[in-house]
Amino acid sequence: MSDDQPITSAQGVTGSMALYRDRLVLKKKGWPYGTKTDKSIPIRSIGAVQWKQPGLTNGYLQIAYSGSGEQKGGVFQAASD
Repeated sequence: MSDDQPITSAQGVTGSMALYRDRLVLKKKGWPYGTKTDKSIPIRSIGAVQWKQPGLTNGYLQIAYSGSGEQKGGVFQAASD
């Protein structure tokens, strides 16, 4: 498998992600003008992952990595992190 082909990917309400051998790429949709932001996180720098399955509220995926400012305000704060 080539390093420029994702191993897997997922689409969410506010963006998408793609997992490569060496990095995780997050693509977030912008509002209100359709701007987009991309973040590439090296796999070796990921320290923790928190996942909440969608239910009564939206689900989320929160990733803590070297240099990140992890939100600690609960479910709603994590969902907007």
